[in-house]
Amino acid sequence: MTVRTNSIVVVAAAALIAGSGSAWAQGRAGQSGTATGSQTSGTSSAGSAGAGSGTASSSAASKQGTASSSGSVKPADKTFLTKAAMGGEAEVTLGQMAQQKAADAKVKELGQRMETDHKKANDELRSIITAKGLTVPGGLDHEHQAVKTRLDKLDGAAFDQAYAAAMVQDHTKDIREFEMAAKSTDPDVKQFAVKTLPTLREHLKMAQDAKAAVGSKNMSSSSSRTSSGSTSTKGSGTGSKGTATGSQGSGSTSGACSTGGAGRTSTTSGSGNSGSANGR
Repeated sequence: MTVRTNSIVVVAAAALIAGSGSAWAQGRAGQSGTATGSQTSGTSSAGSAGAGSGTASSSAASKQGTASSSGSVKPADKTFLTKAAMGGEAEVTLGQMAQQKAADAKVKELGQRMETDHKKANDELRSIITAKGLTVPGGLDHEHQAVKTRLDKLDGAAFDQAYAAAMVQDHTKDIREFEMAAKSTDPDVKQFAVKTLPTLREHLKMAQDAKAAVGSKNMSSSSSRTSSGSTSTKGSGTGSKGTATGSQGSGSTSGACSTGGAGRTSTTSGSGNSGSANGR
């Protein structure tokens, strides 16, 4: 009986010890899991912070890239875009004036093409300038304002000649500048220049034809006036010569002689042939 009781006590003690060990192991495991979870959570938080930092850096880089894009336009390209925009506006203004004041049909047609084509090109150019963050001042530049002021004072044939000559000069210079811009490394500038060049060359040909047409009319008119004046002067000179000859044809002679002694006096008179000569 005593042995059996002791066995039961031993078994109970062993079970108790085993249960305590298991509980202790579970407790350790729980602590380890908690620690590991904390560390994992910390790692995750650190990763999130890193991701957030990366996003912020990416956003900053994007903004910086946009800012550098608007500020990275080369000086030569900026100058070209500015001059092209102001020159295009001037061509529209002067073209409208030509349609109102020109006397020659070719000059009127040239003015109409200037207005239509340059308005279209100006719209496209304005979009490029805005996208690059540039600003172009409005109104005419000093050079084109001087041309407009001069043309304002002219009418008819005088206006036609001055306007056609101005368009030849402008487009000769424009073509050189656009040919340079067509070599730009900026794809927007290059594409616009290449696309616009054929139209500018057509404008130059029209301006040259108009200038030749109004120049020929002016030369013909001047030649007619010179010929008329020369004929009138020659006729007047011939008439004067005829009058002088007629004056030489009239005359009279008279003479008196006396003889001594008887004192007789005789007088002889005569008249020369008078004549007049018509101008030859």
